[in-house]
Amino acid sequence: MPYHPLYDGLWHHEDLEGAPFEEKAFFIFLWSNPRMRPSGIYRVTDEQLAADAELPVKRVQAYLGDLSRRLRIVRDGAWVFVRGYFARQPKQERLLLGVQSDINSCSSVPILKSFGEKYPVFDKWSTDRLQKVSNPHNDMRSPDTDAVTEAVAVAVTDPKKLSCAANDAARHVLDWLIQKTGRGFRAKEPNLALIRARLADGFTDWQLKAIVSEKVEQWRNDPKMATYLRPKTLFNKTNCEQYFAELKLPPRPPDA
Repeated sequence: MPYHPLYDGLWHHEDLEGAPFEEKAFFIFLWSNPRMRPSGIYRVTDEQLAADAELPVKRVQAYLGDLSRRLRIVRDGAWVFVRGYFARQPKQERLLLGVQSDINSCSSVPILKSFGEKYPVFDKWSTDRLQKVSNPHNDMRSPDTDAVTEAVAVAVTDPKKLSCAANDAARHVLDWLIQKTGRGFRAKEPNLALIRARLADGFTDWQLKAIVSEKVEQWRNDPKMATYLRPKTLFNKTNCEQYFAELKLPPRPPDA
């Protein structure tokens, strides 16, 4: 599962001094909910937060405003940046690739600037992205570009970043899909590259397996939807994020 490095000093942190218990608990929810990304940057509406935390929307908005004033988060539209989260993450290669992916997906100028200021050593990532956000015509590649093209591009242009562990994990996920669907997907580069791209985004292999299991359960008896039980659909960047957000995750990884 994602690593959410909570620490007991958070309850008594000077930046949260005077905040009610519920607001502190809400901040911990922002820190550790399933939408959290390695960078601390993700998208979620006030209404989604209210539903997930089972709190009134107005109270959620009040807490978000106060946490912004306390500089614990940066909020811009549906974007949120939980400051300090990334600092407590182990700086492993796969996680850093996930952070870079988060930055490249973010379209909020205030949050990109804040990330660069908070983590100057990674400022080039946010600066490069800011240039594309400010000058969208300089970047003709849409974030919704077909996931196969995206994943194959990663595999071809930067093979050194694709570790043996990622290859093995991608094969395990594909084998799980084959086992669950009974279909003969081949371990060819387009299929494996899609899975590796999602692993680089920060997903674990068992989270991808959980998505497969959930969608097989939902779609296998529907002739139309069953056709979408394929790598191109399940491991598309946008789809995968949506499917993961809908999951009710098991207490432990599914048995392989």
